[in-house]
Amino acid sequence: MVEEFSTSFSGIERPFIIIENLHRLSVQSLDMFLYFARMSEKLGFTLIGVSENTGAQNNTDRFIAEAKTIPSINIIQLKRPEMEDVKRLLKEENYKLEEAFIKDLVRLVNGNLNVLSYTLSYYREEGFIDPDGSLNSVRVRFFPIPPSLETHYKTIFLELDDTSMDILKVLTIIRDRLSVEELCYLSNREQVKILDSLSKLESKQLVKSEQRLFSIQNDFLYTLLSSYLSGADRIKFSGRINSSDLVNRLPISARITMNLNNGNTDEAMKILNENVETINNEVNTPQDVYESIIKVIPMLKDETLRNRAKYAEGKALYTLARYNEALEIFKSTDFLKIGLIEPYILTSSIYNLRGDYKNSQETIDNIMSRGNLKPIDEAKLLVAKATISLRKNEYALAEEQANIALDISRKNGYGSILADCYNIIGIIKIYTFNIEESREYFKNALEINRVNKTWTSILKNMNNLSISNGMLGNYEDSIKNFKEIVDISYITSDLRGRAYAEYNLVEQLDILGDYIESEDYIPTAEKLISLISDSSLSSSFYRFLGLHLLQSCNFEEAFEKFKVGVQKSKEAEDNQKTRICNFLANFTNEIIKGERINETDEEIAEKFELEEDFIPVVYILICLRYLILKDFGKALSAA
Repeated sequence: MVEEFSTSFSGIERPFIIIENLHRLSVQSLDMFLYFARMSEKLGFTLIGVSENTGAQNNTDRFIAEAKTIPSINIIQLKRPEMEDVKRLLKEENYKLEEAFIKDLVRLVNGNLNVLSYTLSYYREEGFIDPDGSLNSVRVRFFPIPPSLETHYKTIFLELDDTSMDILKVLTIIRDRLSVEELCYLSNREQVKILDSLSKLESKQLVKSEQRLFSIQNDFLYTLLSSYLSGADRIKFSGRINSSDLVNRLPISARITMNLNNGNTDEAMKILNENVETINNEVNTPQDVYESIIKVIPMLKDETLRNRAKYAEGKALYTLARYNEALEIFKSTDFLKIGLIEPYILTSSIYNLRGDYKNSQETIDNIMSRGNLKPIDEAKLLVAKATISLRKNEYALAEEQANIALDISRKNGYGSILADCYNIIGIIKIYTFNIEESREYFKNALEINRVNKTWTSILKNMNNLSISNGMLGNYEDSIKNFKEIVDISYITSDLRGRAYAEYNLVEQLDILGDYIESEDYIPTAEKLISLISDSSLSSSFYRFLGLHLLQSCNFEEAFEKFKVGVQKSKEAEDNQKTRICNFLANFTNEIIKGERINETDEEIAEKFELEEDFIPVVYILICLRYLILKDFGKALSAA
């Protein structure tokens, strides 16, 4: 798609792209808009999005929150056009209308410029407004009320022949661009008839063409045309789509939704049954998966299939970082009855994100205590246990658990679990300063996940590999990779992966000494982190941010960020991070007040555990503190 954009813009100086009706777009389409907003500078075009405040927020709130994380996006909220706005517009368009007429016109269109445009066009066509833009005093005795837009288009539809209407119906069902050949097949018409009808539809501005592909002119028409689709039409056309190569274009969730919307319930059930295990693995579909699944669940009579569908719904919500809703689903059903342990593993993961390791551990232990586990389930649960141990900084135990899972996965050929094991061991190697080894583990994990096309895991592996590259001094590659991960995350709708990548990018730039560029990314990283519920990531970020401000001698701001770090570390139940952030806050407070604080001495009297890559920084600062206090013996000890 990016290549198509680049090609179409070649030779055009600073092209403009305007995308209307953002409030009607799916999360997937909104994420794609954000992706192109990031690419606009690189590809040399200006992107403008237009949205209405309809009262029904749908996906708009989430979109605006994410849009605010992209510095290049300017959000401008326009007020509803009023009398003076309409008068100025009419003047620019060379209309010469009387004040009383304009007042009635403003009241009629009620701030909707599309209705204003249609109304003026209607007045010209009917002779109420003369070619010179003035009122026809003979025709206009009373203020003329035009027929509604719906009536206008319905009149046009009545004039169309069967072939033209079938083209519109097919395009309404598929909601995508189609070639002439595809339209011939789906409408069961000869090419000559299709071309003749397309010509008529284009002239009436019902259909538009681009690069020999045809689609409905605007979103407004979809709603109108849907009312012309009979039950028989829906079944007939969606049946042809199902039996054509077109079906391969559509994600599984879209195929389910299309068949449900068009009365093919049995086909929708069949598609779900065949793909319920893999529906969440598709790129760019978590919101679509969720929306299609909630439609199909009430129709499912088979308990096993219904529970598998509920798991798919919960996993989609988990991927969208809607953790409370996901937990409700995971807690509402005994998934072990159908042999599913994944909901419990995701439940444990949500507890981990919140720093609730007690409930996380209990969730996994409860499943393991039931015994009679299949090897694949044992491996998955061991990976979950290793993740908890890793979060608690119990690196030796985490590695032991991950290695057992690794052996089981190798023996039985469990590729995706093997990749998870490689990833966890790689992280452990980073924390225990075996950076070269960590990189090899991440490469192995990435290779497996790329074959399996599990995009969330791919981004996680790329992120970790970039961290290890940076720690080995390959800063340029590391920074380039973090930026690539952020770009990809807009395509995969992975908000959490984006937050991690933005934070790691900021930290890498700061380590490299590029403070100015680092500060450019900090607001974005902070906003993204605020959108996800990950106390551990938040505590690390605010610890970093405090140090960044400390380097710039912004002591008061640094102190506030360290205090936030203390709060987030406590939420994550991470005693080590809590102690570190407490020390940093007290140390900064000493600088602000210019005096020694006893609480700082108490905090550093007990040694910090050495199994964390941040500890050297802590002891450098402890050494610096004692040097300032002229306590050289303790300074040397810290050094």
